[in-house]
Amino acid sequence: MQNHPKRVFPVKITYISNSTFPSRAANSIHVMKMCQAFVQNGHEVFLLAPDKKKDAQTGISDIFEYYGISKQFFIKHLPCPTIRGRDWIYAAFVRQTLKKIKPDLVYGRHLMGCTQAARNGYRVMYELHFPVWERSKRDHDLFREIITRPDFCKLVVITNALKKICIEGGFLPANKILVAPDGADKVNDFSSLPEWQGRENALQIGYVGHLYSGRGIDLILDLAEKLDAIDFHLIGGTPSDIDYWKTQTIRTNVFFHGYIPPNLVYKYRNSCDILLAPYQETLTTANDGPNTSKVMSPLKIFEYMSSRKSIIASDLPALREVLNDNNAVLVRPDSIEDWTEAIERLQESKVRTRIADRAYEDFCAHYTWENRARSILSHTPYE
Repeated sequence: MQNHPKRVFPVKITYISNSTFPSRAANSIHVMKMCQAFVQNGHEVFLLAPDKKKDAQTGISDIFEYYGISKQFFIKHLPCPTIRGRDWIYAAFVRQTLKKIKPDLVYGRHLMGCTQAARNGYRVMYELHFPVWERSKRDHDLFREIITRPDFCKLVVITNALKKICIEGGFLPANKILVAPDGADKVNDFSSLPEWQGRENALQIGYVGHLYSGRGIDLILDLAEKLDAIDFHLIGGTPSDIDYWKTQTIRTNVFFHGYIPPNLVYKYRNSCDILLAPYQETLTTANDGPNTSKVMSPLKIFEYMSSRKSIIASDLPALREVLNDNNAVLVRPDSIEDWTEAIERLQESKVRTRIADRAYEDFCAHYTWENRARSILSHTPYE
């Protein structure tokens, strides 16, 4: 354990990530936005990431512009060869790099890298988005180790549900776990796209995000068939996913916009009257990851709130931690009747405006990235 003098401003923070940059993955957006938020709070940030050129998005000349980042920070890609033991290799390079940076605080979502930092006496905060110890015995042992290291500050989790799981699993007491829901940036431009595929006088309903299992895309297509006077826009998805869903509908009121870069997607949200989040009770992440429906804190929800649009979302306990009957319309995930009634209710513009305004107020008060970073740092010696 190192003897750490208290330091006020600026704090030198190293963020250890396992995300691919640049990429379409939501986790990469989360990491970039959090690094920017630490900078917005006046601190110096070094982002460490594995060098995964084969998986990275191509044709992007400016990574900060791609993610809509205005406050820049240092990014260093470290070797992570596509061989067995790549995590160990990456973590070893993380350890070497930390010796050069000499950070005041290490923050991250890469379990092995953060554990290496804790082993070497750095103050560490680890952010958890699902029960990582269920992934393998190795990760169970690493998680047990990091939370018992003397320089481990706090575990950051994205929902109260995940905090409860950690406590009931006997990992940590409540006072060592900080709940910090995900967030979004404030939107300064609320203008719509000048060219939009929807009909001029029809209600415009949007969904933004991936099109894979558990996202409720089949429900949206059923709604489009039932409500043919309304336009439905699906913004996102891989070409193969889009091709599949196009075979499932012949409706002319359904529009597939494809993948939109993070720095431009707000314009598409702005062009909709209502935004949908039809998460189902069984929800997978990219690459058929674990079911996260009970512990999720989707970026989509906060981005919707930031756009000052009325939201219809599945009534799931994890979403109830942020949404309520004042800032959204919450309905049973798989009930086409409930979703239809919710849309019909929101055809009244005054109702839409009231709900959207409340969601925006809640977002500005509690869920910006900058506020999230400030809250997290308030639980360290560097507040």
